[in-house]
Amino acid sequence: MSLSFGMTVSALAADFATTKALAERGDAAAQVELATMYAEGEGVNESKSQAIYWMKKAAEQGDANAQWYFGQAYSEGYGVAKDHRKALELYQKAASQEASKQGTNRFNYKLAILYATGRESFPQDYNKALEWVEKANNSGDSQAYYNLGGFYKNGSDVNQDDNRALELYRKAALEGHELAQVELGKMYMYGSDNVPQNYAKAAEWYQKAAEQGNVKAQYELGDIYNYGRGNVPRNYIKAAAWYQKAADQGYNLAQYELGSMYAYGRDGLPKNYIKALELYRKSANQGYFLAQYELGYMYANGSGSFPQNYTESAKWYQISAERGYAVSQHELGNMYAKGLGVHQNYTEAAKWYQKAADQGYSTSNFALGLMYAKGLGVRQNNNKALELYQKAANEGFADDKYELAVLYATGRDGVPQNYTKAAEWYQKAADSRHSKAQYNLAVLYEKGLGVRQSKVNAKEFFGQACDSGNQLGCDEYRRLNQK
Repeated sequence: MSLSFGMTVSALAADFATTKALAERGDAAAQVELATMYAEGEGVNESKSQAIYWMKKAAEQGDANAQWYFGQAYSEGYGVAKDHRKALELYQKAASQEASKQGTNRFNYKLAILYATGRESFPQDYNKALEWVEKANNSGDSQAYYNLGGFYKNGSDVNQDDNRALELYRKAALEGHELAQVELGKMYMYGSDNVPQNYAKAAEWYQKAAEQGNVKAQYELGDIYNYGRGNVPRNYIKAAAWYQKAADQGYNLAQYELGSMYAYGRDGLPKNYIKALELYRKSANQGYFLAQYELGYMYANGSGSFPQNYTESAKWYQISAERGYAVSQHELGNMYAKGLGVHQNYTEAAKWYQKAADQGYSTSNFALGLMYAKGLGVRQNNNKALELYQKAANEGFADDKYELAVLYATGRDGVPQNYTKAAEWYQKAADSRHSKAQYNLAVLYEKGLGVRQSKVNAKEFFGQACDSGNQLGCDEYRRLNQK
């Protein structure tokens, strides 16, 4: 059995004879170094008995390091018989010796960990752990509270206990420990079985850490204000201010969120595409896939502030797509299908549509269906096309349902004309307030195509289309209403 005393042999101790001479003259530091040399076989043959002999000598002189490691020898039975009582006695002596010095008391903290975890045959005792960590804290070590809180938060060698973690983090946080303030913010932000979610408290603790310059806290505080989490009202000005602080420190998520605020505009924060582009680019260059997608989108559409640039758009869609983002994969498929910013390549288009579809992006199923119907980049297959259209419509948005209805109504792109099916899918899209679907369904009812002719139903769906903002629906509703 071997035991590492955790000491480093100094340059002086590399001369065994010199170290031994100093130790024999009663130099406690040299005795500790000599013990370490014997324990680790540095410059001398390893000798358990000599290691213990010299460590005991130093311990008897009150050297705190020697007392601690001599206690560890008793705890683990290194060169002496295991004796938990003697180990504890030596640990406490070491802690007392160090407590008399200015600064952090690491041995008090180590005792706290032993009681918390039950290591070295210590009985697990939270109250004892708290007692010793408080002694460490009295030496100015709020880090001890934070570290022990981490043991309970993560369940490291202890039973996971959010309440104890919360108590310990709070003790450290109240003394200004930045990371403890962040942990408290996280615990209240996300909640748990034992800690109720409380966004106001999360914001309170994040703000304390954010004011100390903690970038994670600045971002999270911005997020709370941007989205109005829980009982914290939205405040776009505060959100932008905290995002800006985090963005200035290079935090890519903050750069992305602030970029989005400028791209889409918020109350008190007008649109600014140049700032949005700059922030998205900073985030994208750090590998954030959503920022890469937004750059692709902005360049694809352009604005009065910068020109449309399909080449740049395709580049950023490609980067994001290769990181696995389904929406970028679909948009890249569109670019290849239309030859925008890249050479038109239906095989590449089908490949990227398939990747997005495999991730459940329903619109790509529809696009891929069109490829099969027309034999573009894939073998022409109407049955496969219809299968993909239906999958998109069943899983996707109202637009997908509407598009399938149009195919059934017109009988194109591999779909046999079937007004009954068209009415069915128009109805499903209309149920989601899709104005075009409401209008087309009204037309089918008025003409009796796929449904029993009904002027009443026609008027109802024209009216719904009108309510959804479709002017043609308003015109047709007025026409039928005048009859």
